[in-house]
Amino acid sequence: MSNLLVEHRGPVTLLTLDRPEVHNSVDAELAVALGEAIETFAADNGYCFAGGMELACWCDFRIASENAEFGALNRRWGVPFSDGGTQRFSRIMGQGNALWLIETGVRIDARRAQAIGLVQKSCLAGGHCLGLSCADRAAALATFGLGLDEGLLLEAQMGRKVVADQDMWTQLARFAAGDRPESPRPEGTERED
Repeated sequence: MSNLLVEHRGPVTLLTLDRPEVHNSVDAELAVALGEAIETFAADNGYCFAGGMELACWCDFRIASENAEFGALNRRWGVPFSDGGTQRFSRIMGQGNALWLIETGVRIDARRAQAIGLVQKSCLAGGHCLGLSCADRAAALATFGLGLDEGLLLEAQMGRKVVADQDMWTQLARFAAGDRPESPRPEGTERED
């Protein structure tokens, strides 16, 4: 039986952690299940409201499709944040922007989210922004604390999904043809020659 319940309610996907005996703490198995569930509905891109925005702020950084929308819509009904939103929002986008979102319940698009620091990058709807590095990061996090053999097996399983992705083969063909893009740099930084 899975420790993650996935329910589809029209355009909404509801993920429920089901480990009450340990206060729904996330272990390696649940982390993998969450990652897989998120990948499954990621192609919908779309809205990141209320608790969804709060959970997005748990991430190291946020990349959004250009058609994504964000908002603290839970405040419209007086529902408080309880998963760190009041703490993470201010630390990520500054207190003024955080309070503006929380107190007004305004909906913002990906461009505005990037301007206030909630999102670090936006990409075309349905596009792959990171590809292989996402699988590598997921494998590094999901296998933390596992034995080497278990970790290697899980890494291989996660990596195989990427190897089957046509995007990766397109990128490899570009590399073989001599395309050597420069490493990404944060916006606003200049290369020193």
